[in-house]
Amino acid sequence: MQAELRASPWGALAFALLGAALFNLSSVWALLFLTNVDVGLATIDAPMRGTLAAAVAIDALLLAAFGLHHSVMARPRVRAFVARRIGHLMERPFYILCSAGALIAVMALWQPIPVALWGVTDEPVRRSLWVLHGIGWAVVVASLSAIDPWSFLGLRQVIAAWRGAEIASTPFLLPWLYRVVRHPMYLGLIIAFWATPDMTVGHAFYAAGMTFYILIGVRFEERGLVTTFGATYRDYQRRVPMLLPWPRRP
Repeated sequence: MQAELRASPWGALAFALLGAALFNLSSVWALLFLTNVDVGLATIDAPMRGTLAAAVAIDALLLAAFGLHHSVMARPRVRAFVARRIGHLMERPFYILCSAGALIAVMALWQPIPVALWGVTDEPVRRSLWVLHGIGWAVVVASLSAIDPWSFLGLRQVIAAWRGAEIASTPFLLPWLYRVVRHPMYLGLIIAFWATPDMTVGHAFYAAGMTFYILIGVRFEERGLVTTFGATYRDYQRRVPMLLPWPRRP
């Protein structure tokens, strides 16, 4: 398919690069946010700024808005609507830009609830939990790298259109992690959310909300994948578990 750009080539590339930069910024901030590394940005267990009731209400609204935004933006009708307005090739960078912005808003407006649920004091166990946390992020990065991060961010499509090159349809591929579970990126995020030696009420609330969104969102995502790949994806569903790497009968 010959690629076409509605925007100017330089404008389209700048927009895609902005989305990619914001995505990377939000990802790094999410790592610092969950590990309470203070670099002048909000962290999940910062001192409490108001009442408990207000914090719970605000955090619940933030998580609900984040999940609703992602669910709505990922729907085929909404994607088609956006594509008609700004062009098919700009739809993916626009989604990435909005998603990164939504995550940044959640972290910036998050109301900490630093009431301890557990605190591991045994140093070897603490280190093991931090290692597990790091493994979660490593799985996320490896999963993204396996499926071509440039296409994931929409950059490859925009650059191809800029050059007037052909854009091939997306094939159904199974990189190594995707032969273990169907959604390794989500599995890595869930591990990163929960693996911590110091769990607070606020951290648990965030982790539970994000995990709940993943469990719902992945169902809708799989419907779209079945629509795109048909029987090939249904066979993949039968052979490979969704999130937990439990062996299945051949």
